[in-house]
Amino acid sequence: MRRFDRKMPSFPRRTFRFPSFFEQNRVCWAALSTLVFLVLMPIIPAAAQSEFPDDWYFSPEGGVRGKLEGKPGMPWSASTWIGESHDLQSCSGKVVVLDFWATWCGPCVASIPKNIDLVSQHPDDLVFIGMHSATSGWDKAPQMVEDRKINYPVALDSGSTGKAYQISAFPTYVIIDRTGVIRAAGVIPSRVGEIVKKLLGENSPSASVSMASSFSQEWFYRGANLMTSWQKQHGQPMSQIKASSWWDPNSRTDQPEKTEDAPTEETPSDPTAVTGVDETASTPDEMIEFSEVEKIRVLHFTRIGHAIAGTHLKALNAAAIKYSPLGVGFAVICDHDSEWSESQKTAETLELKIPMALDDAVETTPAETTDETSASTSPREMGSTAKSYNIRAFPVTVLVDRQGRIRATGIKIEKLTAAIDQLLAEPAG
Repeated sequence: MRRFDRKMPSFPRRTFRFPSFFEQNRVCWAALSTLVFLVLMPIIPAAAQSEFPDDWYFSPEGGVRGKLEGKPGMPWSASTWIGESHDLQSCSGKVVVLDFWATWCGPCVASIPKNIDLVSQHPDDLVFIGMHSATSGWDKAPQMVEDRKINYPVALDSGSTGKAYQISAFPTYVIIDRTGVIRAAGVIPSRVGEIVKKLLGENSPSASVSMASSFSQEWFYRGANLMTSWQKQHGQPMSQIKASSWWDPNSRTDQPEKTEDAPTEETPSDPTAVTGVDETASTPDEMIEFSEVEKIRVLHFTRIGHAIAGTHLKALNAAAIKYSPLGVGFAVICDHDSEWSESQKTAETLELKIPMALDDAVETTPAETTDETSASTSPREMGSTAKSYNIRAFPVTVLVDRQGRIRATGIKIEKLTAAIDQLLAEPAG
């Protein structure tokens, strides 16, 4: 049988090929690339945009640099201080350097002279803290401070600070700017001074003003006459809730409906007992890592029993029911002088869906408690949490954004949902 070979029909060759077009039009390609970059640049995550050169870091990529930079500074905890103690709130408006170190770390000790010089150059707007490892070596720290004439406070990490900042090597420098944002982490010692100088040159008031101006002044009580102390804390990192007791709405127990055949429980002998409430209960789960979870927070300071407290709590509860499924966290902080059993009863009556804390009292020295004259003339002391937020009256509502920054203090309760909607509309991260 004869075999026939069939040839495929030929077609005219295309005159345009995608790669050839750009090879022949390199100018157009370069222009298009630039245009695409400019369009996409605003939506590139902040972590991908390096503020400082890679060779300024021990690890150019990853490590604490990628985990911390751009996030709000976290409160630190120390078991012992050599020198003046500091907390994150008291450092508001200043640049902070946390030097995680240990006496047994050779590079750490070698960097001490650079630290001393840096502190000497910037005695006013810089807070430098040597945060010593919680593991070992602290016994040699006091003598080292004296021998080397260290001019900055040195603290013994309680263990939670290194964990919160995810420290795995020494030395590790973490540098926080005036607004409480971590701008550099894992920097080599020789570059710390340059970063500090840059951050000191930034004007902190403008940052807090822009934070305050993001909401209409009509949304605040007292309008444009907002308290100066509240204005200054806008844009600053939030403070942890310090509570002596917690009430958890999830601990409530629903009682079965009584029927003629059902046995009835005995009436509690304690007339102040509240169903489903355990004063010794631990902190509600969603409050344990309050400052570490990236979510919008609403803190409501109140003293239950005041005329308008109940009205505000009802509005707050309605907001919590609406926004909690969207990831917004709510907490009620009762004045430390509140009658706690009555506050819990009110929470039960209102069917409050929000964790409630009894603010921790501020510790007083023996001299303060025995001076009857000064005690009678001085203003009533606020609780520990209220004091950290400059709250001296009730009720007051505070909003915290996803970055852990205070965005509004004294927001009107009827404007709360509008303010939350605005924060939700902001890009995360």
